[in-house]
Amino acid sequence: MAGLKYDKTILKRIFREDIMRESVIYQEIFQEGEAKGEAKGRQALRKEMVLGMLNAGISLDTIARLTELSLDQILQIQSGQNQ
Repeated sequence: MAGLKYDKTILKRIFREDIMRESVIYQEIFQEGEAKGEAKGRQALRKEMVLGMLNAGISLDTIARLTELSLDQILQIQSGQNQ
C-alpha cells in the first residue's frame, strides 16, 4: 500500500530489502513470475520439438500423439515457422 503513496527511493530507506522479500505479497508475486517463466520455457521447448519433428518428416498424427498437441496447434506452429 505504501508503494501507491510514496516514492520508491523513500520506501527503500524506510524498509530493508531483506524484510520486504520476506513479505507474503512479495513471495506470491515472485512465485507467479517464476511459474509464468517456467510455462514460457516449456512452451518454447515444445515448439522447438515440433519444428524439429516436422523438419525430420514425422507425420502430424505422430507429432500430436508425442507432444499432446492438437493438429491445429501443430499447424499454427508450422505456419509461424514459414512466416
